[in-house]
Amino acid sequence: ALLDTVRAIQREAGTLGAIGVFGLVWGTLGFYSALESALNIVFGVQNRAFLHQKWVTFVLVTISLLVLFTSLMVTTAATGWYHRHAPHLVDLKLIPFIATLAATTAGIFLFLSAVYKYLTNVELHLADVWPGALVGTVLFQALFSGLSLYLRFSDSLLTLRAFGGLVLLLVWLYLMANIIVLGAEINWWHWSRRQPTEPELEGLA
Repeated sequence: ALLDTVRAIQREAGTLGAIGVFGLVWGTLGFYSALESALNIVFGVQNRAFLHQKWVTFVLVTISLLVLFTSLMVTTAATGWYHRHAPHLVDLKLIPFIATLAATTAGIFLFLSAVYKYLTNVELHLADVWPGALVGTVLFQALFSGLSLYLRFSDSLLTLRAFGGLVLLLVWLYLMANIIVLGAEINWWHWSRRQPTEPELEGLA
């Protein structure tokens, strides 16, 4: 019976895969929509219309995936080129680390800049969003480092291993959302200072 179930799943692998991809894309669109609402609350503006919002989030999801795959390809290509052409130039362990750090830093900064610039229902420019994107990039890198340390020590400490993957995912999403909102607050403060002040009308004598 178990073998028949496995074979049935294998026969429907294409359909199940398509359903899984659709669910992943729809869930990601929902996450970006919630993120847009949070950013608009920070700036004190209304959300876009439903179809306009879904279109903006769909384009942003597509661009995010392209940036992610491009970062991975650049990191892999740089590491491969080093192994083929300059294996003894510098420390072998240093090159992959630097390449990965540079690619992930650039990818995170571009991702946050795009999120702050295009999701917020305010006309913003790169000069308005770079402070929050920079702070968010640094905090994200620190979060990645903390996650890698947790995964390294969780193999030897049973207490950390008991902190299950689902709980870890929820904590990760919570921290990620707070980092993005913190960057939005920084951008709002930076953007509001750059806005021209309205002249005060003198009262009637």
